[in-house]
Amino acid sequence: MNPDKMPKSLLVIGSGAIGIEFASFYKTMGAEVTVVEVLPQILPVEDAEIAGFARKQFEKQGIKILTGAKVTKLDKEADSVTATIDDGKGTQEIRVDRVISAVGVVGNIENFGLEKLGVKTERGTIVIDGYCKTNVPGLYAIGDVAGPPMLAHKAEHEGVICVEAIKGMKPHPMDKNLIPGCTYCHPQVASVGLTEAKAKEQKREIRVGRFPLRRQRQGDRAGRGSGHGQGHLRQEDRPAPRRPHGRS
Repeated sequence: MNPDKMPKSLLVIGSGAIGIEFASFYKTMGAEVTVVEVLPQILPVEDAEIAGFARKQFEKQGIKILTGAKVTKLDKEADSVTATIDDGKGTQEIRVDRVISAVGVVGNIENFGLEKLGVKTERGTIVIDGYCKTNVPGLYAIGDVAGPPMLAHKAEHEGVICVEAIKGMKPHPMDKNLIPGCTYCHPQVASVGLTEAKAKEQKREIRVGRFPLRRQRQGDRAGRGSGHGQGHLRQEDRPAPRRPHGRS
């Protein structure tokens, strides 16, 4: 992740937050960037409308994006890589200086002796409850090892909940639906709660509101005229929601 020189061309495999952040950064630094995503939408966990808007902005900047496609082969040469890409209709080859694989993050839970202690794990992460407790009394877990979303502010808030629980301060349990997600790119993308599609899957009655961020001061300070925001309001038979966990 620390190249000795700036690549002139780059292939990013995966278009989640990490992949898009690297793609946006290297494009800003002058590299020719291609992003390949196996799903039909970039930023798969974000709202489809926001992801579509972001894609248009990335493509205007010159980032080439291929969705519904996968890299089937990588041939490494002395100072370049040739990638074979299959989009379901055919294959193509591109040659780039460097490749970044950003298809996911896993917690580092190996070689800690968790198996000897009988700690329950699932899909490469430690299973915890809302107070960060594992199934082993006295053992807690926070951060990436405790599962998604793998975000710094989520880990920080888990640390607060964990310590307060240990001290008997009766903290509120972690609600992952209240954790903000963020992608540091241009334009920036942030969200909290359910996407419109997820809300509809759960048969929730919602209203959708749209507000162009060019009318908001943060957009003015950033000097960007393409700001775009979308919020979802829904009616639920439950107490008013708590404040989001962490920060973005």
